[in-house]
Amino acid sequence: MRIYTKSLALLLSLLAYSSYSQNADIIDSFDDNRNIWWIGESGGGSQSIRDGKLIIDSPDSWVSTIKPYLELARDFKQEASIRQLGGVDNYGYGLSWGYDRTINDKNYFIVSSTGYYFIGNSAIDSKTKLTGINEWIKSSVVKPLGEVNVLRVEQIAKTITFYINNQKVFSTPAFRWPGSEIGLITFAKMKIEIDDFKFQQNIKINLPANLTTGLVKENLGSGVNSYAEDLNPIISADGTQLYFGREYHEGNIGGKTDGEDIYLAIFDGKKWGTAKNLGSPINTADVNNVLSVSSDNNKLVFISPTDFLTRSRSETGWGEQEVIGLTYTTEAKFFEGFLSSDGKVIFMTLKNSNNLFYNKNNDERDVYASVQDQNGKWSTPFNLGPKIN
Repeated sequence: MRIYTKSLALLLSLLAYSSYSQNADIIDSFDDNRNIWWIGESGGGSQSIRDGKLIIDSPDSWVSTIKPYLELARDFKQEASIRQLGGVDNYGYGLSWGYDRTINDKNYFIVSSTGYYFIGNSAIDSKTKLTGINEWIKSSVVKPLGEVNVLRVEQIAKTITFYINNQKVFSTPAFRWPGSEIGLITFAKMKIEIDDFKFQQNIKINLPANLTTGLVKENLGSGVNSYAEDLNPIISADGTQLYFGREYHEGNIGGKTDGEDIYLAIFDGKKWGTAKNLGSPINTADVNNVLSVSSDNNKLVFISPTDFLTRSRSETGWGEQEVIGLTYTTEAKFFEGFLSSDGKVIFMTLKNSNNLFYNKNNDERDVYASVQDQNGKWSTPFNLGPKIN
């Protein structure tokens, strides 16, 4: 992972202001990789962007997704122009939406170059089977190997409709999204090229009224980035200190077998200096990661599986780790949190039965907050409600 400086500044401005809005649409002609599709080789297959196309060369089943902001219950339209260049021609390729990689669950709409289409939904089992779902259907509108098929899925007013080359082929009551990733899928060894990928919802995202245009990401260079995974950057309130994690690096306390240590880079007003391991007592041979830093740069916030912890800095260095008494419950695999600038509120993302759209089978999280009272006691985390979640 690479850490960029101006993207951090942009993120902070997006969190700080909300004056006007824009649609959260993805329209990708693959002239670049602005939507951050995975690029590389894996398991005998590969994915690349060449000549304005996304190329997938799959060794077998292959799911390629992105995870933009979207709302699962809202109407949407997803579309792409896809051409099979070679490989197995009697199995499917096409669109995937609602992908949850933790349970490998998804919805998909695929065609085969032999003239069939298939709508896949794992929530519909053999007892509730609907005609046209989870079965191959012959269609004259499907074009053969080497020709482009334009696939579109469109949900309007709780009805989902499927189109091939602008011809409606099927319609049914809308069904659930297992997860929130969208993208493309193949089910056999084949090579396909994709163009004009679109995902659209009538969602407004609040942006600052005076947002600077023309921002360009700048890689922070080898002083901050390494061959290892450099991740979870946290910048101090004054913009001069950058804390981040570094995984399985020889500079970690436990060497290359050490899952993660916390590093610090300092900005001198012109450039970022070489990141240094914060050392003991903050780092150990186990996994160490930092959640937030106080506005005066003298307190770090960490998490355990059930609680929050802090370390404070004095003239003699970092003190002992303290449990602050803020407990939480979550079923999610991942966790995010942030300490407010006045040190009195901690925001966090959790998955538990208090979530507004709680679903045992996916990792959907809500934003919660805990507030510190005059006696220093932290409240039980409370859900921020439907205007946020």
